[in-house]
Amino acid sequence: MPNIFNQIKHQRKIHKENFQATKYDHILNSESEESFTMILNTDGAVTKNKHVSLWPITFMINEIPFPNQRYSESIILGDVLPTSNHSTNKLFRIILDMIYQECPCALTKLKYYSFGQSILFDSLHTLYLGVFKTFCSLIFSKFKTNRQQKWSLYNKISSIDQGLSSVKIPTTTSRRFRTIKHIVRFKANEFRSLIHHGSTVVLQAMLPKYRQHFALLLAVVNITSKDNIIDNCDIILVKELLHQYVKDWQNIFGLRHMSSNIHSLLHIHKSIQYLGPLYMYSTFNFEGIGHDLVCMIHGMTHYGPQLISNLQYYRQATIDAFKRNYPGKLLYFNESILSRKLLSK
Repeated sequence: MPNIFNQIKHQRKIHKENFQATKYDHILNSESEESFTMILNTDGAVTKNKHVSLWPITFMINEIPFPNQRYSESIILGDVLPTSNHSTNKLFRIILDMIYQECPCALTKLKYYSFGQSILFDSLHTLYLGVFKTFCSLIFSKFKTNRQQKWSLYNKISSIDQGLSSVKIPTTTSRRFRTIKHIVRFKANEFRSLIHHGSTVVLQAMLPKYRQHFALLLAVVNITSKDNIIDNCDIILVKELLHQYVKDWQNIFGLRHMSSNIHSLLHIHKSIQYLGPLYMYSTFNFEGIGHDLVCMIHGMTHYGPQLISNLQYYRQATIDAFKRNYPGKLLYFNESILSRKLLSK
């Protein structure tokens, strides 16, 4: 990408101004202006062969501006690990035990890596597909024991659907609201859209006691999602709001529903204190990478050479697209196919 170094330096200055209360700001100030930082992520990618799963290890440069930062041409692919099938928790435990016994973690050699601080809160799986999905599954549950609770909104689903249908959502949001009757089938993007754009409709349907409880979570989501200054007041407020939210959760829904995701909310303030707002390190940013890799493979017999060959083609195509003599109309067409905003040449 052209002028990428200038973009990184400019974004670096913006981050230093906005995130002065974070460890990230300390790192930027401690290193030269030519340096940059990265986030490491690994996840499983579904392939066309049900017996094979590919696990890409990817790096994202924090100082590349959004949305370019999450595009494939900006992602560094460190490795792709194949497994015979989708890995289970038992297999992960065996591997982790072997690593612990046999060798020290290579990440500990990094200057700013910390086992506690550097493993950050993931809004996709822990917040939207974790806490909020559990919350919705309870209040909209059709089971009799849940319908009889005062916090249940099962009998108000029709009116909530009607209210959601009148909500105007941003054009940048890819999914509109489906009926709440299908809440258990919602994707992460749908839960995110519901909490950001449809929460007022849900709040209005609640009794005051439960409305106040849900409002605690909404306040935290708004604070931790903003793209401007994160300061010490924000960090302290998030910590206090979530401490109260988790405490009230147990009183409202019972110890049975106090899952690890609910407990993880108590650590959000540590993540924003380390690296700023949740969008900076959300795994939403990596969701398209696995799909891109799968599209580069036709048959699983020789997936390695196929990946290498297609990644080389992709890299060269990216370089060619930003040459001065590359047709502007063709660039626009390419970006429209990828459903992106047009990148400046």
